[in-house]
Amino acid sequence: MASVRIDILATAPDLVFQTDIRACSQYADPVAFLDQYPGRCECILATDGPSVNGKSVLPGKGNMPWPKIFAAAENKGGIRFYLLTQGATDLTPMEAIQKDLEIFHALHR
Repeated sequence: MASVRIDILATAPDLVFQTDIRACSQYADPVAFLDQYPGRCECILATDGPSVNGKSVLPGKGNMPWPKIFAAAENKGGIRFYLLTQGATDLTPMEAIQKDLEIFHALHR
């Protein structure tokens, strides 16, 4: 089986990933990715998806398995930071930030 580029990069002993969950999910299972590279995922961009009508969805409103992602990140992934990002939405930036934080706290118990 041929190695993919990320597997080749992951051979570097000091490499850590900033993992965008939505982008990762387009090519791989995010939970499996976190499990495959233990201690290497210090930062996660907590983006959900897919987008609806060109608008970003709030965390927990897409198809990401957040409880499983949080468990993998905190048990094996080496997580240090969660970054909440929000793309185009019908909410104002401040409303989106407030909603993102509320949802994050509800999902991450």
